[in-house]
Amino acid sequence: MGLDDASPAAYSGLTKDMVLTEINGQKVIDSASVNQALSSVSPGDTVTVNASHNRVTHSYTILTNASADSVNYAGILIASVVSGSPSEAAKLQPDMIIYKMDGEYILNAADFSNKMNLKSPGETVVFSTKTIDENGKLSDFKETEVVLGSSPGNESHAYIGITLTSGPLYIGLLDLSVGEFDAVGYLDFLKSLPSLMTDLNFSDLKTSFLMMLSVWIFVLMMPFLSIMGEGFGGFSGVMLQFFEPAGWAEPLGIGIFWAANFLFWVAWLNFYVGLFNCLPALPLDGGHLFRTWFVKIAEKFKMENKKAVRLSFRVTGWVTAFIFLSFVIMFIWPYLSGFVIGMFR
Repeated sequence: MGLDDASPAAYSGLTKDMVLTEINGQKVIDSASVNQALSSVSPGDTVTVNASHNRVTHSYTILTNASADSVNYAGILIASVVSGSPSEAAKLQPDMIIYKMDGEYILNAADFSNKMNLKSPGETVVFSTKTIDENGKLSDFKETEVVLGSSPGNESHAYIGITLTSGPLYIGLLDLSVGEFDAVGYLDFLKSLPSLMTDLNFSDLKTSFLMMLSVWIFVLMMPFLSIMGEGFGGFSGVMLQFFEPAGWAEPLGIGIFWAANFLFWVAWLNFYVGLFNCLPALPLDGGHLFRTWFVKIAEKFKMENKKAVRLSFRVTGWVTAFIFLSFVIMFIWPYLSGFVIGMFR
């Protein structure tokens, strides 16, 4: 997920978006297996890392960071900071990665909780943090002191005021940050959506209906809404490297992913093209239907047919102009918003 240009990993040829598969001949799939593979390595040793890119795997020889003080896979990602909390006062921010507490590496969220349970309200702790920019480069370590507060509801427990999430984790020996992708969980989530779209429970009709509605909305907005970190644009990019076709799909190889992507986008685009065609604007079908119904309703109010037709064209024209103008504003507003807001300051 991130590495510095001057890091041992970068010198070996590793780049952002590669997927680590082996370290010193041992398969790595999560933080525990990385720790196991590096357990016998000392700072300054040479290790062999296998990494894949676009489903092609190569081997890289890395001279490990001689100044590393831990071989452990470490770090937790701050998801959010509670307003008014000790973390906010210390200027900890979301998307910061905490690697150390009082000089000791934090291996995972459980390790962080265990360390926090040993602290007391009023105690000062020092966090070592880094951030990753949009190009995947790591910032330098930043030391932040936090004075712990008392936990709401239990004044004897220390309170810091952050929520955590899985995110970029730091391998000190290689001086790079990586993340774990929950391939099984991702696939299980996608597989659960069709049944959730039709799962109507008559014993709790309201809750069941709202759940179905939210799932339908989610599916219709899948390319944009967050699914484990990002919108679903199909099986492509880095994500594609975490899946292999199995069962009946195995003979199709990587072609099964392109078929799935094609079907997904055809269905999604067809729905939205059809939805767009329902807009009450000419020359769309929705515009013609709107005009026809307008005439029928006007005639029920005893309006002459010719007058009703003329008025229907006029009203439909106004609606068409409004819809067209709204699209124009939607596309140009991001470029004009700063100028317009500046005029009223």
